[in-house]
Amino acid sequence: MTSPESQNKGPEKDVNMSVNENNMNANAGIKVSGISLISLLKEDLRHRRWMLVLSSVVQGFAGPVVVLFMLSALSRARNYGFDISEDALYTKRAIGNLVENIIDDYMPIMQIVIAVVGALIVGLGGFRHLFNRRMTDMVNSLPVKREKQFVVTYLNGLLIWLVPFICSVLISYSIVAARTYVWGYAGIVAESGLYLFLGTLLCFVVIYNLVVLGVVLAGTVFNSLLNIGFIGFDLIIGYGVLYYLCESYYDNFLRFAFEFESLLWLSPPIAACTCGYLLCAGRDMIGDLIGNGTFVFTLVMTILTAVVNFVLSMFIYLKRKSEEAESGVSNKPYRFLMRTVNAIFAGHIATFVVTEMFSIYRGSFNGWRLFFGAFFTVLIYGIIDMFHGRSFKAFFAHWKQMIAVVIVMEAILVVFMYDLTGYDNRMVAESNINGAVVNYGSRHRNSYFSDYVPVPGKEGYLFSGWYLGYNSSSDGDFTIGPELAYDIISANKMYSGTGYTYEYDPVNRQTVRTWNYSDQPWDEEPFSEYLRIDVDRKVGPDFYRGYRIADRSIIERIISLDEFMEKNYQLETGAFGYPESMSVSIGNGYDNTVEIPDWYIPLIMEAYYADFAENYSIDYLSAPSESITLNLRYRIYYSQDDYEHDNYSTNRFTIYPLETDTRTMQVLEKLVAEGYIDPFLWLGMKEGIDFSEWVDYYGDYYYDDYYYYD
Repeated sequence: MTSPESQNKGPEKDVNMSVNENNMNANAGIKVSGISLISLLKEDLRHRRWMLVLSSVVQGFAGPVVVLFMLSALSRARNYGFDISEDALYTKRAIGNLVENIIDDYMPIMQIVIAVVGALIVGLGGFRHLFNRRMTDMVNSLPVKREKQFVVTYLNGLLIWLVPFICSVLISYSIVAARTYVWGYAGIVAESGLYLFLGTLLCFVVIYNLVVLGVVLAGTVFNSLLNIGFIGFDLIIGYGVLYYLCESYYDNFLRFAFEFESLLWLSPPIAACTCGYLLCAGRDMIGDLIGNGTFVFTLVMTILTAVVNFVLSMFIYLKRKSEEAESGVSNKPYRFLMRTVNAIFAGHIATFVVTEMFSIYRGSFNGWRLFFGAFFTVLIYGIIDMFHGRSFKAFFAHWKQMIAVVIVMEAILVVFMYDLTGYDNRMVAESNINGAVVNYGSRHRNSYFSDYVPVPGKEGYLFSGWYLGYNSSSDGDFTIGPELAYDIISANKMYSGTGYTYEYDPVNRQTVRTWNYSDQPWDEEPFSEYLRIDVDRKVGPDFYRGYRIADRSIIERIISLDEFMEKNYQLETGAFGYPESMSVSIGNGYDNTVEIPDWYIPLIMEAYYADFAENYSIDYLSAPSESITLNLRYRIYYSQDDYEHDNYSTNRFTIYPLETDTRTMQVLEKLVAEGYIDPFLWLGMKEGIDFSEWVDYYGDYYYDDYYYYD
């Protein structure tokens, strides 16, 4: 292999000749004219031809070659007897699927990948002279202003990727359009090509600017990569660390008041790939994207971040000294920031990993948490110092700063471990509440169908949320007024420790009672129900919490709300139609798999709905499941397209009738009498026989072959 020095003999010779000629002209009193931008672009490109060749080969193969291969499926289909004239509708649909596969899946993903890798290569390769002191001196000795040097190198890096990319997209999409225009896909292909260009260009420029900034801050390739990782990911890692701390140590933490999507711009690589891909594949959803405030904000901030990175790169390049080449990172404030932030993050992440590995739960082994946090903070701080100083001796080069950083890291950990901020019991004044949205998602009796709706006239069929135009995932949310919202926030809460539970009064800030499992039975644990609340405050951001409410009256008020009942329970007769089929499971270990006759299904369902409406209460809803399970089988349409093409899925849902459901039990008794439900199992259930053990007698019934299958 040739050394970097031997590779650069040609360029160095040419440059030296130019320098000597300029010096001779200056000594002779001849005015030296500035070197034009075009000349510099050509000269720089001559030394980077390998990048242009590599970019062209990759784009040519990943674009036109693969597209031609994918389109060859049409020819292969004809070879196997596929006749277009026989089924034009099927043909158009098959070709449409192929076109969508190319323009919506393959090309966007492939071009995003090429843009990311290309930005890394041209960024590192274009400014490679910054890693060699002789090359840096040589470039800086040219009679060219630093601004022009930077612009030339930057523009050539952009063009090395951009020109092959444009050629690849034009050729690829022209091929697709030419092969499919007969079926009316040419317009769609052209539109997709425009979005692909915009999305991929955004992705490349954002990451390219990040790479250039990382390079101009360092004197070696490895330190440049560290800079790229630090600037590109540390802010979003910080969000993750903060989220982990809140979720791990705050009992009532639910989520932050801001959406994660609006923070993607904190990480240029993630934002570039996300926004770029959405634009590339946004042909069918571009209107929704433009109308989405979160996406627009993220896109604007991503572009702004790229501009800031470009400006910083040029500024640092202009001020950069030749001596910084072949060194680590010479900017002392930046080095300190990088060491400090990464060391603190490492301490928290390592603490999380260790606690997960050894199942160290909240409130236990806090001393070990502090130890691991301090150890990994010191370790990462020293390792980064070694890389920057390029010496093993640099591990403790800044030991005083290291001690200070460890103290800061431990202080942060203590604040979260012992909730010194009072997060869990923070209150909101009732006068500052506009209203709230509550999700009481306990899986109580008959709440299993809340994501589905019946189809009139189609018993046994259910539709998912699209049928009524709502998002089924949020169907359990319901609104409440300021008074009830404040009562939920101020209600007594239940908290759990290691081996004990305690009830806490947030208003008076005192523990009401403690439940120690070593002294008291588990089955007598105090009442509590978990719910989530999103409070719309008049002043300040939304207030998100997840509470274990210990006040029964609060839960009773919630379940008595009409909107709650409408969202969670369907009490009308046949509210979900009647299932396609039904079977009954009885006991702990044996299932009666015989299907119930069709004419009994409406009787069972109507009886169950009537029992539910009569017994509806907090005690009834939270009653434990007993030995009877009704397995209901429905056909489900999950989308509009499924409904139009009659493509349904089947699923089973369960309900658990109680012995207090007298109407339901009477219908089931008839099924026992007519032999559809095993009388032995039914009688065993009534008498409490455990079918997980051998059973060889019961009254007049004698069975020696009933046993529990695990």
